[in-house]
Amino acid sequence: SRQLAAADSRPEVRGKALEERGEGRGTGAGAQGERLKTSWLEDHPDVVRLLLPCEDQLQQLFELCEGIEGAGVTLPEALEGKNCCHSLRCLIANMQVWGAVGNPRAEGADFALLTEKGQEIPQNLLEIDQFLSKDDVSAHYVSPIRLEELMKTLHPDVVARYHRQLARMRVTVVWREFRRRQSLLQGALGNLQVPPGDLDKQLDLDRLVRTVLLHLDEIGGFISLLAGFFKSVDLVNVDDAQAGHDARPVIDRSQAGYAMHVDCGHNGPLDEVDLRQLELHLRVAHFGMAAV
Repeated sequence: SRQLAAADSRPEVRGKALEERGEGRGTGAGAQGERLKTSWLEDHPDVVRLLLPCEDQLQQLFELCEGIEGAGVTLPEALEGKNCCHSLRCLIANMQVWGAVGNPRAEGADFALLTEKGQEIPQNLLEIDQFLSKDDVSAHYVSPIRLEELMKTLHPDVVARYHRQLARMRVTVVWREFRRRQSLLQGALGNLQVPPGDLDKQLDLDRLVRTVLLHLDEIGGFISLLAGFFKSVDLVNVDDAQAGHDARPVIDRSQAGYAMHVDCGHNGPLDEVDLRQLELHLRVAHFGMAAV
């Protein structure tokens, strides 16, 4: 009857059926650890289409990972290559040495500078953010007079430290927002249903949802691990650092130099902000100045 068919689609009934098929929770590799392969998705397009109501949430969750960035390369871009492990190592090394470029054209301060409610953003970070900003309508405006003062006093080491701090803050912000969005998405995925009476398709949908959640947990776990690493680096004990256990890189700038982030492309002209950065480096290097 229709009532029995509808009852078969209830979560508790579906769970019992999964256990009978060796796919329920706590039954080992066939259950929570099950990962559907691409071939399965190609063979079940009708089941995959059932995820369409959650498409936007999934897309927004993945786009959030673009906030994890080192020297202009984002996490999704690093995973596009054939050797993902090597690319991830390079990304983390870039975050440690060069930091994050950020988005100089974003309105106001970079989103990663937004701290928890009630916690003020350090003024020195805001000033450097404005010094590098290419947005005319900034929520944290620094006067032209102050910009001129920064041009005379700012050192490339301070700008380099800003980019490294920015990389850490972006990871923290992405981690918190990823958890929040993942929780909402998990609830939406749990409410997906098939038409009453099609128990097999409901079981397939449950398997697909579990696979999606497993992959999201792995991504979230990686971001959490990365955030925890940078936090431990920033909180390292001074005695440990003197004993050679400091995870922060010691960079000889006379050998490595500094990174100057521009977005003009290969053939485009440097804009006012780019020239401002260049002038800073030339001043500190005493380029074109008489030797003292």
